Amino acid sequence: MNIALYFDVENVNNLNLSDLMNSLIDKERNNNNITVKLAVGKSEATAKYRSELLNHNFMIIETPHIIRKKNRADIMLSIIAYEDFIYHKPEIDQFVFITSDSDYTFIMDKLKRNGKIVWLVCKAEDREKEYFRNCTDNIISIESNIKIKKSLAELQKWLKENGFDESESQKLINYFPKNEWKKIDNFGFNYTNKKIKGQVSILKKLTDECFLEKKKSGNTSVYKIAAT
Repeated sequence: MNIALYFDVENVNNLNLSDLMNSLIDKERNNNNITVKLAVGKSEATAKYRSELLNHNFMIIETPHIIRKKNRADIMLSIIAYEDFIYHKPEIDQFVFITSDSDYTFIMDKLKRNGKIVWLVCKAEDREKEYFRNCTDNIISIESNIKIKKSLAELQKWLKENGFDESESQKLINYFPKNEWKKIDNFGFNYTNKKIKGQVSILKKLTDECFLEKKKSGNTSVYKIAAT
């Protein structure tokens, strides 16, 4: 999967960029490749992350304020992301935006409606905002200290906490061939007395919790178990 990563340093603090990069790249299976790495902001903001940005070979564009406190980072990143969507080769499968600025909802919605996977990395307080959730496939909070891997034991524990018994947990794990992407038909679960109601909801929750990976195959979403 080819990934584009856009970092608006103007409104993000205390991000562990190295942890985020590691979480996006599946080093064991070598499936993910970050083909675009771009950070934009005024010089004072980019300075906080300059060492990490250089270590990860980010392109850095400084955007000084031109009208009072308003700068051009959001406009510039949005335009570049759309140009990458149209012109970049190889084709980008997933777009990741690091920002808490609602000005990005237009470009994120545009990309999602055109079949791209869109992730947002933002402050925890912004994670549940409806306008962000409506234009993204997954939202990660900066404060969550992104986990690189989750185990099958963690998956089984999570399923148990949400009302699934041991046989149902094993059924879900066995549903996915190891290291293979799969189109989802029907898990065959009875969702009565479960905390999660329905297959659409459980797929979204499992993806949000990083137990499953998701990507587009043509016009269809396919999934792969990420827990090991």
